[in-house]
Amino acid sequence: MKKEIKLDPEDFAKQVIHNYQSTSKEFETIAKEHLTLYLISYMLIERFNNLEEKNLYGISLEEFNRRLDNLQFSPGAFFQK
Repeated sequence: MKKEIKLDPEDFAKQVIHNYQSTSKEFETIAKEHLTLYLISYMLIERFNNLEEKNLYGISLEEFNRRLDNLQFSPGAFFQK
C-alpha cells in the first residue's frame, strides 16, 4: 500500500506568514519579508510534494536523507541581520 503525504502549499505558506513577526517598523519592508516568506514556503512545499510523489517509504535512510537534502534552499541575505 502506497502511503502518501500531500501538503497544501497555499495553506502552509499562509501559516508561515501568519506566525512570522517582523522586527521592522517600515511597512514596505514588512510586506517584502512576508511576500518572500510566502513564496519560499509555497515553493518548498511544491518541491516536497514532487519529492513525495516518488514515494519516500521503503527506501533506505541514506536515500531518504539524500532526497531531503535536495529540498534545501537559501533565501539569501534578505533575512540576515
